[in-house]
Amino acid sequence: MRAAFGVLVVLVAMVSPAWAQSGTGVSVALVGDITRYDGSDTEFDRLGDRSRDGEALGFSLRLDRALGSRWGVELEYVRGGEIESESRVFPVLPAELITSLGELSSSFLSSSSIIFPPPETRSTLKTRLSTVSTLAWFRQSVGDRTSLVYSAGIGFGIGQTESTFAYIGLPNQSTLPAVTSKYTSYSVNPIVGLDARISMTEHASLVPGVRVIGADGGIIVRPSVGLRWEF
Repeated sequence: MRAAFGVLVVLVAMVSPAWAQSGTGVSVALVGDITRYDGSDTEFDRLGDRSRDGEALGFSLRLDRALGSRWGVELEYVRGGEIESESRVFPVLPAELITSLGELSSSFLSSSSIIFPPPETRSTLKTRLSTVSTLAWFRQSVGDRTSLVYSAGIGFGIGQTESTFAYIGLPNQSTLPAVTSKYTSYSVNPIVGLDARISMTEHASLVPGVRVIGADGGIIVRPSVGLRWEF
């Protein structure tokens, strides 16, 4: 967050005095992350609840600059919200195997290392995608105080993932320590958006909008609402 503010401060400082009052704006917004990924709808997937879809709240900072009467460029930083998903895998054994195990003697089961029934496993996944995006935009006036802004560009994503794997339902209340791993991934994704700038004062505007990011195996939809201040 401090780094994003620093980038905005530096860029604003680089704007020459001659640009003042000529279409340079800074925005801050509340952003929602709605993720949807590819997946099958088989009985096993429904049993395990393996969906990576989710929703979360984050925030964004934007710096935009008009290069013409109706178009310009923008730099955006989005700190995505943390999305948590859980996969629970229940062991499903064929009926023939269950029957065979039932015919085994209790002495054999007690002396062997077989765990029956097998324990349930649970995997918890926490993900967060933050992006720094460069976009070009085109503005269309739809009234005296409102304009629509169409944007498109490239988002440079930083993904943070924390995965925890644990066994549940072990016999005799036995427990095993959960295994947690963390990793960071980097991506370059296309992004398109539509915003509405609704003037409230000479310099301040309300800016609701939505942006869509193409992700590996899915999409991320980011509705937002924020305030823009024009210099």
